[in-house]
Amino acid sequence: MIYEGRSLITDIQVIGADNLEEATAVARTDRASKLKEAIEAFSSVAADLKTNPEKVHLPDYVKRLKGITDLAPNHFSAKLLLLIGQNKQPRAMSAGASMYYTAVASQQAMPDVFIQLWAAQRLARQSSVAVDAGLINLRKIRGKVDPKVLPFVDSMIGFIQASAAANNGRGNPRALEARRQQVYEALSGLQTDRTVMEKLLHEGV
Repeated sequence: MIYEGRSLITDIQVIGADNLEEATAVARTDRASKLKEAIEAFSSVAADLKTNPEKVHLPDYVKRLKGITDLAPNHFSAKLLLLIGQNKQPRAMSAGASMYYTAVASQQAMPDVFIQLWAAQRLARQSSVAVDAGLINLRKIRGKVDPKVLPFVDSMIGFIQASAAANNGRGNPRALEARRQQVYEALSGLQTDRTVMEKLLHEGV
């Protein structure tokens, strides 16, 4: 939600299940009355919010979303929209998501960027369009990542910029090595941070 925006929530209803029996109950056409009512109510709210997303902050919509979560406590889409309506939604991605989206954007800019990081080899010349797109996405997530992952994001931005410059004959190899070292240091900082590692383990990363 933090990366894609709230439209991701209104496009699909995410309902949690603790076991196969609960999952089956959600999938059935003859659902329990409360769950059926919650799903129908959310469809109505989502349709309204697609035309005017800011309505989510109005008391009536907060009340409607609260009613949905009362009917179906495991309706995660409604719970997230309710948090947005109350201005209580999370502002930063989890540590795992921060690392994931950093890696995705880095690979977009330069598919072999991690090979170069660890093998110290020159990258094949990459399209400036691909590099620019990857850097745009990295900058997009800067304000959304877990604060402790921010140094890693910034080091990747610097490294990709230096790599692109070196490949185009405009960069200094020494500058590239310095940027590479910054990535190592940022990763080492994450790996030695017990809080971050516990978060990553909790998320299954």
